[in-house]
This record gives sequence, C-alpha cells and structure tokens, in this order.
Amino acid sequence: MSKEDKEKIEQEASDTAVEYLKIKEDKDFVVKKTEFSSDKTSSIIFLYGYYKPEKNKEVVLMVDYADDYKITGVGNN
Repeated sequence: MSKEDKEKIEQEASDTAVEYLKIKEDKDFVVKKTEFSSDKTSSIIFLYGYYKPEKNKEVVLMVDYADDYKITGVGNN
C-alpha cells in the first residue's frame, strides 16, 4: 500500500470515527495516533485518542476500512 493510500485511509477513518462518536455518544473524539493492524490479511486500522476534555483517558477505536469504514470496536485503555 502506498503512503498516499495510507494517508487517505487514516483521514477517512478518523473523520468517520469522529462523526460516529458525536452521533452515537454525543462526545467529541480527538485522534492522536493511528496504527494499521499488523495482520497482513486484515483491513483494520486502530485509532487512538481521547474525548474532549479528558486528555488523560485514552480511547481506541477499530475501523474496518475495507467494509465502508465500519466501526468494529470502541474501548478504553
């Protein structure tokens, strides 16, 4: 996958996650870091961030970019 493809996926996944959490939980999510799954057959990207203004409580989302950017999991670290 090219660098441009990765950047596009990261941006689309981030936008989707922010919108999803605003609608589903009425929370403002800030993405701090993204990480593609190490499994070469997986289409999951992990988004690490927090809900405003709680910067010290990390939240992680799993997004399946091959399935129309479906949110497959939300958790707290």
